[in-house]
Amino acid sequence: MEVIAEGLKENQTILGIHFAGNDGDVDTQGFVKAGKPLSVAPASIMTRMQDQMKSGIITDRNALELKQNSNCWVCEGWSEHRFTYEPGRSDDNPNHDEFKPIKLHLDIDHFEGDLMMRSEESGHEHLWEVFRMLPPGPHRYFFSVDGQVKVARDHVRTHKKDKKEKKLYLDMSKVVIPKDSAKSSPKKGTPKEQKGLRAKEAAPEKEAEPDYYELDLPEVNYIENIHQTKTIYTMEQIEKMVCVPRPGPKGLGNRHKVRTPWNFSLSVFASYKIDTAKLLNDCFEMDWSRTKVDKIVKNEDQREEFKTYMRSIYKWFREVYKYTAGSDPMGDVFCIGVNVFSDLIASGMPRFVDGKYLKVADLDLERIKTNANETNSKFNPKNNLVRHNFMEVFIRLCDTKYLKNGAGGADCDTMAKAFKVMFESELRPYFSQFDSQHWRKTVLWQEDVDFTLKISLEPLRSIYKKFIGRNSLPGGQ
Repeated sequence: MEVIAEGLKENQTILGIHFAGNDGDVDTQGFVKAGKPLSVAPASIMTRMQDQMKSGIITDRNALELKQNSNCWVCEGWSEHRFTYEPGRSDDNPNHDEFKPIKLHLDIDHFEGDLMMRSEESGHEHLWEVFRMLPPGPHRYFFSVDGQVKVARDHVRTHKKDKKEKKLYLDMSKVVIPKDSAKSSPKKGTPKEQKGLRAKEAAPEKEAEPDYYELDLPEVNYIENIHQTKTIYTMEQIEKMVCVPRPGPKGLGNRHKVRTPWNFSLSVFASYKIDTAKLLNDCFEMDWSRTKVDKIVKNEDQREEFKTYMRSIYKWFREVYKYTAGSDPMGDVFCIGVNVFSDLIASGMPRFVDGKYLKVADLDLERIKTNANETNSKFNPKNNLVRHNFMEVFIRLCDTKYLKNGAGGADCDTMAKAFKVMFESELRPYFSQFDSQHWRKTVLWQEDVDFTLKISLEPLRSIYKKFIGRNSLPGGQ
């Protein structure tokens, strides 16, 4: 039987199967179930298919009413029936999640759920349907939505006062019980006809697991009568049938996972302190307070005007300083040495030292003045420019070239005016090339870079731990 069951599993042309004397059964969709105990009812009817594939040859009304059948679509005259369920019309939830299953529970399937699929018919996208072959006679059924029992309100329903139609006995060996809802109360037990004196005597002992599940519903959906089909199946008629025996597996598909969009806060860069307007302003105030600008611009009003302008362009001085100081630091201290500063002027602004209004000697002199009277320390090495020195030295160079030597003409009569001319004409073309924040946003702080760093983080940490302190002095950290 197992071989026959497996061989017929994918066959969708044989409409009816008859066998007797074997340990097995045929379900309502034509699958051979090997190993199922034979029941008396199907074995009590012996039929033979007609040569001309005539349906409905079983005419014994008592046999049909007692469902003494072999689930043969042809002999018993089964009919194709379309079941539909429309969320919002069949129930009170029009916003159904398409990935939550809607199932049909038919009496002929012992109320085991049959997955319904969304209709492919144009204009009926919100309709779920399933086609099933039904034997003659009345049928009871209900639906479940994501495991919650539903009785479709747009289908014929049994009357609530009809108590006989309320209780459904579900075979525990054949059905997965839907979740109970507010309208159903599940009970377990043994049918009344199986209860007797022996059961009462055994009551104090632990009862065995029940072989049925009683689902008490206020009402169920109901088909009053399916007429027996009496026809001769032709190939043309078979090809028009929507139902096929032993249908293939059904599924709702996979919900497309909603991918969490990448953002900076989830990256390895999240702890980096971004250059905000407040941060830049705080840096400027610190650097401004440490310069000797009050000795260069002695008029307080002019100094405040100049300070306002310097604040607006401070970002560029900070950017150029960070890049230049990082190119040749003194040990672990970022600063700009004498040669590095000279190379910066010569290569970045070759016309700045023009020999007329500003000479090489002036460049060295103003750098020395900038370093004079500085409180030197580990983070402010002697004869090197740190960040506030870098801003001050250009203020001194502007004072020499534009105010003392007159490079800007008569219009440059204040430090604010002179420095603006110098910056726009001589410094900005070079300074504007340095915008690390823009580079971070457009190149570094990207999802692919973040992913690469995350998967490489442990190897990078191992390399760092291995080589950290290699250039330290003995006993140093």
